[in-house]
Amino acid sequence: MPESQRNVQEALEIIEADRASLSHEIHDGLVPYLFAASAAAGRLRDDLAKAAFAEPSDQKSLLDRSAQVRDLVQQAMGVSRQILTQAYPPELAGTPWTAALKRIIDQWFSESPVQFDWRLADSVNDVSPEISVCLYRIAVEAIRNAVRHGKATTIRVQADTTDGSHRISVTDDGVGFDAKSIPDGHFGIRSMRGRAELIGGTFRLETQPGGPTRVGIEIPATSTG
Repeated sequence: MPESQRNVQEALEIIEADRASLSHEIHDGLVPYLFAASAAAGRLRDDLAKAAFAEPSDQKSLLDRSAQVRDLVQQAMGVSRQILTQAYPPELAGTPWTAALKRIIDQWFSESPVQFDWRLADSVNDVSPEISVCLYRIAVEAIRNAVRHGKATTIRVQADTTDGSHRISVTDDGVGFDAKSIPDGHFGIRSMRGRAELIGGTFRLETQPGGPTRVGIEIPATSTG
């Protein structure tokens, strides 16, 4: 293995080790407290519902406030789970990254009207575990941006291997935007481009106001398995 490629792989392994450590800290340290707080808020609301108040409006006000606390804690738990998934995606363990991608997106958007067109070749899974994680995260970020910011109704996810390169693209029919107006350091685009470059690939963004938007990644198919 060339020295430059070995250095990249070592860097990726260090990054993933740090992410794994962070995910364990969130899972073992933060989530139990959120779970306990949610349960306590639920019990408080039950007790308030049984308590006697001079004014019914006082009881309703406290019930509403306790329900709000419970809802906020549950939202925080949901965010924590998403952070855990992003920090160290457990669904990649022993699973091709394309299959893991389709499964997690189907779960996240099961109740969404967005339609997905999956065109995934098995050949793009012939990469190292570290590169699999990068490709997975780039695709997840592109899809989430298409739904959240692009207001897309249809998203095509394509991955294949041609002319010695793995090519992955996410194309949506959303509102698009002016690529020249993106602020410097925009995290989503910066992270996708950075991951692509880290694994020796290229990142391409094609969009315009009114759409469509296409995010494309290309990496060499050689020496990646």
